Amino acid sequence: MADGKYTGEKSSQSGQYTGEKDKKRDAFGREEVFRPKGMGDETTRNRLLSSVQKSYEKLQPFRSLMHNLVEEYVGSSYGQGEGPRHEIYMNLMNQAVEAYTMALAANRPRVLISTHHDDLLFFAKVFETATNNLIKEIGLEQTIRRWVLDAFFCVGVVKVHMADSGQV
Repeated sequence: MADGKYTGEKSSQSGQYTGEKDKKRDAFGREEVFRPKGMGDETTRNRLLSSVQKSYEKLQPFRSLMHNLVEEYVGSSYGQGEGPRHEIYMNLMNQAVEAYTMALAANRPRVLISTHHDDLLFFAKVFETATNNLIKEIGLEQTIRRWVLDAFFCVGVVKVHMADSGQV
């Protein structure tokens, strides 16, 4: 990657990190570029492996809890299963999830943009329409529904990104 400033010319990329912030000067005023330590060292690889394994073990209770909750959610008629399963006639977990999803993420979010300045009213209405169209185009309601569903079972995380939406 070439050194330099932020480059985000392509619309498909948000830009590239060029390492500009990592540059330091040595005692003679020459530029030094930060170089991360490689994984060629066996002790470094062993430490990384050990850290990943410990992390995996610490997260095991959360994975098993989520597995059990999802198993209750899908009901007794889903999949083969690893042994005898009890028959569920009324899936209360599924009903609770559906109720919470409808309460928290029922419809597509909409924006209302207003202004106190009369000369900006036209821009506010155009911007409101453009924002609502963008929300429809990117399918934000499905993302929010998935987020609510994930939050019900364990942790709901949504990754957001600021970028130019292009010509509106």
